Amino acid sequence: MAGNWNGSSRNATVFERNGHTILKADCQDDHGRLVPSELDLDEHIGDDMRSNKFSWYQRGFTHDADPGSVRFNFNEGGAHQPILRARFRANEADINTAEHITNNNGRLEFDLPPVGL
Repeated sequence: MAGNWNGSSRNATVFERNGHTILKADCQDDHGRLVPSELDLDEHIGDDMRSNKFSWYQRGFTHDADPGSVRFNFNEGGAHQPILRARFRANEADINTAEHITNNNGRLEFDLPPVGL
């Protein structure tokens, strides 16, 4: 079940592990079962140091975020979007994780090519 990960997932949270922010959710597979899945958000989300905003196609935003500022709301606003927020050098930033994260048969995945190191 690709796309719309937030529409086919439950119990989504983020937590820090070894300096990376991990998205964890129970994702519906092709048989309708909920399967636990995790995705390292630092693999495809960084921060644009010029604008102090999140950026796809970069890496390692957790390292650059102000300590304790990373937050996640699974159903934000009237559109119920999965929004990740953080502060970079005292500037608030947010990114809609539904833009480039999919649920592929119960697995959270990025729909982006790998980012170079």
